[in-house]
Amino acid sequence: MSIKVLKIQTVCRVEHQDSGIGPYNSDNRTREIRELMSQHYCGIHPAPYEDEGIDRCIDETIEFCGFKSMQQLRQWFTVEELTTLEHGDFHIVKHYGARVTAIGKAQVLFIPQEKWEQLDEFAQEALTKGTFEP
Repeated sequence: MSIKVLKIQTVCRVEHQDSGIGPYNSDNRTREIRELMSQHYCGIHPAPYEDEGIDRCIDETIEFCGFKSMQQLRQWFTVEELTTLEHGDFHIVKHYGARVTAIGKAQVLFIPQEKWEQLDEFAQEALTKGTFEP
């Protein structure tokens, strides 16, 4: 399945302050955070391929999961969960100029600006045209 940049916008995401990796995949998780994230595998927190509108796997080499707004992020994470994550050095980060590649009901997939700048012009053109094959 090809990937295409749908739009450029600010995307919110929870990630570790040192690694930039999200709480589902980070090696920097405490036991409490690992347990919290394991409880998230349900209909309220769908994987990208389960999220209506995305319906595909994420290309982890260039894409990240995030949220189109703070409101959407707060629907995913409770205040208590965000507090637990913050104690483990995970913080809310706003990615300005993100290239959104898929929009689901619960989340978006995106390419951060800094990752976009690392891509060669051929990959950028293919992503813009929708001919990029992971």
